[in-house]
Amino acid sequence: MPPTTRSQKKQPAAKNILHKLNKKNHKQVIKAVAKVAHKKVWSKGKNPHVISSTFSFAQENGKWVYKGRPQWYPKIVEDIKVQKGEHRRHIIPSHLLLSSFSNYINAHSATIESKADAFIAKYKVPIKGSGLDNKLKAVATYIHNNKNNLFPERGDENTAIGFLPKEIGNLLKNADALLKVEYDNATKANSSQNVSNAKIQQISKEVVSYIENELQGLKKKGFGFVLPVKADILEKAIKSIQAMPDKNYARVTAFLTDEILPSLELDLSKTPGLAAQNQKAIEIYQQLDKLSNGEGGDIDFFAVIDEFLSLPQN
Repeated sequence: MPPTTRSQKKQPAAKNILHKLNKKNHKQVIKAVAKVAHKKVWSKGKNPHVISSTFSFAQENGKWVYKGRPQWYPKIVEDIKVQKGEHRRHIIPSHLLLSSFSNYINAHSATIESKADAFIAKYKVPIKGSGLDNKLKAVATYIHNNKNNLFPERGDENTAIGFLPKEIGNLLKNADALLKVEYDNATKANSSQNVSNAKIQQISKEVVSYIENELQGLKKKGFGFVLPVKADILEKAIKSIQAMPDKNYARVTAFLTDEILPSLELDLSKTPGLAAQNQKAIEIYQQLDKLSNGEGGDIDFFAVIDEFLSLPQN
């Protein structure tokens, strides 16, 4: 019986995986996030109005997919002004809003147009053109522009918030691949084709050590310089893993997936008076995260978004 991996998806083959996996990505992690953010956001002038002019929904192989990111409404640009070096930051991340909506669309293809029509009518959503593609684009753009989910703050922090969860996500994928490689090697070395429990535990501990080392590497990449709150979460994650006596792989990866990644992705307010907003944002995040991962079950995306649009104001 192979050790349980975080994901049952087929993992790519790997050679010398401890040294090679994700090496390219790690080299590209920020050395000076402030400079990166500054160049990306302000290269085309102060206070840009548009994130992307290519945002669209289209069908590919029978599935609806989106490309790009929505534009800001002029009203949002006017109401939430940003200074040089700042971003309009989402409390609940924009990519989660889009991915959860996309999964919901494909899971409810028979009724999605009527649901989109009802949403557009209810909120008087601006729309250009006809067709379901334009309706989906209009709904996603309206959600992206939820004023209660936005605030102006440092752009370098915002960039770091995007980098760190992606790096940990890549780390988890690589750890799954490493676990499979090590187990396959142990199986080939054993003529009986049965790997002992002791060997499985050894493999689990080795892969957990790999995870610890990679997290320590991320901590040294500069996140503490620009984002002390997120760096503190990362430090606590490392200490929690080190304190686990059994070094169980499934337990460690579940801890990172279920507890640490949501903490890193949510851009919660640090103002004590906004505890109600933060609590509601966490509840909404958890439901959207399930939809995004295909685990939404009976969760109604539009019912969740009704709550999302009514977040306590920041």
